[in-house]
Amino acid sequence: MSNLGVVEILYNKRLKKIVDIKGKIITLTAERVPSDPFVDSVITIYEREIERIFGEVVARSEGEFNRGGFIESSMGNIISDAMRWYVMEKLGEKDHPVIALYNAGGIRANFKMGNITRRDVYKAVPFPNVVMYGEVKGRDLLKILEIGFNGHHAIFNVSGLKMLYNNDRLFEDSVKVVLRDSITLDSIGTKTYKFRFAKVKILEVDGKPFHEDSTYIIVSTDYLINGGGEYVVFKTMRNIRDTGRKIYDVLEDYLRHKKVVKPSVEGRIRKSREI
Repeated sequence: MSNLGVVEILYNKRLKKIVDIKGKIITLTAERVPSDPFVDSVITIYEREIERIFGEVVARSEGEFNRGGFIESSMGNIISDAMRWYVMEKLGEKDHPVIALYNAGGIRANFKMGNITRRDVYKAVPFPNVVMYGEVKGRDLLKILEIGFNGHHAIFNVSGLKMLYNNDRLFEDSVKVVLRDSITLDSIGTKTYKFRFAKVKILEVDGKPFHEDSTYIIVSTDYLINGGGEYVVFKTMRNIRDTGRKIYDVLEDYLRHKKVVKPSVEGRIRKSREI
């Protein structure tokens, strides 16, 4: 904060009303606000503690990571890989193929070559979104991806699948979603929405053919799974579970597990005018 607002109010008790108001802005500069030795010493103590916590190295990068709102990116890949790894390896969820989706717009910084600190993790994913997951039929997974790539917002980063999309010509369709209690997540009815969708073709899931009748597990965050607007399409999911873990904690766990990471763009997402 560089400015301080000061308001003086003159109140007439006899008339029981405000008779005058004066306001001004005071610009706070080092010259106008001299430092206080005691306050400075307290700040120094906290700065050292913050640096000890957030300056801790959690992994090392062998290259420069990149991000982008409308392209597959190495940052998007590592974040979605972290979520998928957490649900599969830490939570032991392997009954169905697991797919992770993360909104590219939520990535706010890149990992540079060299040490990755806890501060770098928080800069990359600063929002306290919680990792959640649940089951979805293949046909509903398609609807979710068709929304995610319609060009109205940043794309979904993906892990566990490869896909083609074409959003040059959107088509209108309807989707029936389950309305859930915001606390218990219990079903409280259904509702049909109409949206404009991109054309999507899923090439494979976990290295195997995709089937519309198969059951898949989607890992994402509460931002998407509980989202409004077009993201209401996520409410086609069933048996939704809240892991209680923030996205930056899951990413940090994954980086500590890997120890050394390398940026990679693998063709998970490709735009094709042939579909």
